[in-house]
Amino acid sequence: MWGSSFELGMGMQRFGMVMQRFGMVMQRL
Repeated sequence: MWGSSFELGMGMQRFGMVMQRFGMVMQRL
């Protein structure tokens, strides 16, 4: 699988930050 659950949690958190930042950029357009 994707290694340990801790690594998966960190990956999801980082993915969430990227999506949130992407959403802010889309609102500006």
